[in-house]
Amino acid sequence: MSPCKSFGHLSVVAIGEVLWDVYDQKRHLGGAPFNFIYNCFSLGARASLISRVGNDADGAEIVRLMAEHGMITDLIQIDDERPTGSVQVKLGAGGKPSYTIASGVAWDNLELPAEAIEAVRQADILCFGTLSQRTPKAARAVTKALNRTKTGAMRLLDLNLREGFYTESLVRDSLSEAGVLKINEDELKILCAMFGLEGSCESCALWLLDQFALDVIVVTMGEKGANAWRGREFAHVDGLRVAVHDTVGCGDAFAATFALNLASGVSLAEALRAANIAGGYLALCDGATPPLSPEILTEFEAAVGG
Repeated sequence: MSPCKSFGHLSVVAIGEVLWDVYDQKRHLGGAPFNFIYNCFSLGARASLISRVGNDADGAEIVRLMAEHGMITDLIQIDDERPTGSVQVKLGAGGKPSYTIASGVAWDNLELPAEAIEAVRQADILCFGTLSQRTPKAARAVTKALNRTKTGAMRLLDLNLREGFYTESLVRDSLSEAGVLKINEDELKILCAMFGLEGSCESCALWLLDQFALDVIVVTMGEKGANAWRGREFAHVDGLRVAVHDTVGCGDAFAATFALNLASGVSLAEALRAANIAGGYLALCDGATPPLSPEILTEFEAAVGG
């Protein structure tokens, strides 16, 4: 699957939402930070999620399922006043989703207690996004976490712009705190318009890289593959030919695999290739958190010739 198949040496923390993705007839565990941590854990890293669920049946089920998988649940907070988060998911053409995101939920009340601070201090990778910062309290918790990372830790921003839940100020602040930026092609267009940029994808990406002192920017483009820049180093990988079923979680699997490989010291091109395999595999699956392992991805890679 990847040049580095063992990630047990890496400690990874994500901060933000864990919730239920609710489809017409089913539901799956979701939330970009949870999906990221699930994938990191499935690929062998020591992975923890800082999040918050309601003191309700939905929250208890999330904690139970995480524990059943063997995932760390110590940093999942319980909120006695707000319900567990949920998102209504509708799949359109090509498995592309649209989302209706519930507000006033437990992860909007996110905190950063002492045990979460200690986990952040030990992390080699800290993943964060914008959706989990849609309330001032949760945004303060994310900022506090970013201020506690150790020297040399990767601060990965998986932007995940959701309409109605971000501002230019939030985007600027988040970009300024990031070392590695992962976005999709649509999000790059939004950023270009937000900052008044014109020109090619490459020129816009390089402007962001320089303007916000990013180490790496990676742009996913669906069936067209992905591009990545580290300084003026460039890498591209073509999209995989797969029968897309559901694209929910593809970007999170991509981000997790890319971050693990990059933090393990493999080349930009090899990290991009490994991430592309993971994202392609998720597109075949039902929901954002299917069974995953290095062996599964190795078999998938052999099947698609990635």
